[in-house]
This record gives sequence, C-alpha cells and structure tokens, in this order.
Amino acid sequence: MDYAKLNAELETYDLELDFDPVKNGIGSISSKIASVEKVLDRLAQILSDAITNHGNCEENFKMANNEYSIKLSGLLIEDKEVKEQKSQEMRKAFADTKYLKEDVKTINQREVEFSRAKSFKENASMYYERWNKKAKSIDSQLDVIREQIKIGEITEEYIKSIMAGKILKLKNKE
Repeated sequence: MDYAKLNAELETYDLELDFDPVKNGIGSISSKIASVEKVLDRLAQILSDAITNHGNCEENFKMANNEYSIKLSGLLIEDKEVKEQKSQEMRKAFADTKYLKEDVKTINQREVEFSRAKSFKENASMYYERWNKKAKSIDSQLDVIREQIKIGEITEEYIKSIMAGKILKLKNKE
C-alpha cells in the first residue's frame, strides 16, 4: 500500500456543515448529504483495504517469527558451535550472528511493515468515524428542521423570504 498517497488523499476530505441549514436551503443540505455519502463510500473502501493489508502484514510477521524460531531451535539443539556458548542468551546471539542474519533482518522488516499497516488502519478508521459523525450531524440538522416546521417556527413564508433574498443577491451580483 502506498501509505503516503492514501494519507494525502484522506487529508483532502473536508466538509463544513451549515450553521443555519434553512437559510442555505435544501440544495445545500442535499449537496452535503451527497458529499458525505461519496466520501464515506471511498473511506469504507480504503478502510477495508487497510484491514486486509494489516491482516496480511500481521500474518507475514508471524510466519517470519515462526520460521526463525524453528531454525533457532534446530541450531540450539544440533549445532556444536552454538551449544558451546556459555548461556542461552549467548547461544541465541551467536546463532543470530552466524546463521540467522537474514532471518533476523526479515523479522525486523516484517515488524516495521506490520506496525505501519496497523498505524494506517487506525488512521483510516479515525477518518471513517469522523465522517460518520458528520453524517449524523446532518441527520440531526434535518430532524431539527422537521421539528421547526412541525411547530410552525419555519413556515412557507419564511422559506419564501429566504429564497427571495437569495434571488435578490444573485441579481445584484449580475
């Protein structure tokens, strides 16, 4: 995975919610809903890929560790030079240095890959949660508008006056 490219993409996603969605009109709310849904779809794909990648990296790390452990156990039991070392720690260090350099290097590389995959998965998850909160905020705004209409706080005349103001502003710009 190209973490830098994906992180840069995640950082491009931004959306300001309307302070007064009624004044900005239903078109603004509809546009924001569409934007949130589009971003959530993309974030879901990125997060799904990140979860899969994280799992693969974890598996590769564990397999490298298992392979190393098997080789080390064999050396500790069978290799005369390894067995001659004074302590368990010295035997392991000797085996690592003389016979298992590439295995140790592979484990270290797999561990770094696993850590990076885990960090990216957590980052992608945070973005997904943040955008879910934006979607819930828009839903809450719509609920408030429905209640305002129900109790008569927002009337047809009020909406018409807002729309008339917008039309007047557009005409003045021309």
